[in-house]
Amino acid sequence: MISIIKGATNSVVFTLGEKSVLSAPTYIFNFTDDDTAISKTFSMVNTSSFERRYDRFNLIEAGTQSEDLENGIVSLGFGWGDYKVYETPFTQSVLTATTSGIVLESGRYYVEGWDGAYNQMTQNNIYI
Repeated sequence: MISIIKGATNSVVFTLGEKSVLSAPTYIFNFTDDDTAISKTFSMVNTSSFERRYDRFNLIEAGTQSEDLENGIVSLGFGWGDYKVYETPFTQSVLTATTSGIVLESGRYYVEGWDGAYNQMTQNNIYI
């Protein structure tokens, strides 16, 4: 499971290289929110010093800021979701990328934080 903090830079680690069938692939990430079924597809730069052992990425959860899906800046909803990681031989736009169709890794993620909209609610006294 991947734990993501809303509005922060999150270091996430995968083992993609050992499952990859392409040489020098670009990884495509697809995160789907359980509550809304909204799917986000994006890419991130591999920052691992030991790619033969693991792959490290900086996922920047944008919060209320603008997304940049080409550089791993994505706005995700609070709570649980599923992720899948694909590979592509191209360094083209993530929005038009064609993958090998092979899911290198899949799992669950959780976005933690606090929904600011909840704070906007007015307090009503209820008497029973």
